[in-house]
Amino acid sequence: LLHQSAGNYAHYMVEVLPKLLLIDAVPKYRGLPVAVDGWMHSNHVRAIELFLRRPREIIRVAPRQPLIAERLIDLTPPAYAPPDLRS
Repeated sequence: LLHQSAGNYAHYMVEVLPKLLLIDAVPKYRGLPVAVDGWMHSNHVRAIELFLRRPREIIRVAPRQPLIAERLIDLTPPAYAPPDLRS
């Protein structure tokens, strides 16, 4: 669930949590860990833990920290609210 606006509450509610619910509904993906931005507020991370049907490892990825994985699952958001245009 890495996203430039994932820490923003509105983006979190309309983009991040729905993606989590979708991926959690697919049986073959249930055991995979969830990667989140390391700077994401602890309340957002706690909500992820609460929304999951089964416990998963949550990997907090620091800014500019490489994420090394054998396989990644990425869903496009079911809704999209564009962030402001900053570099």
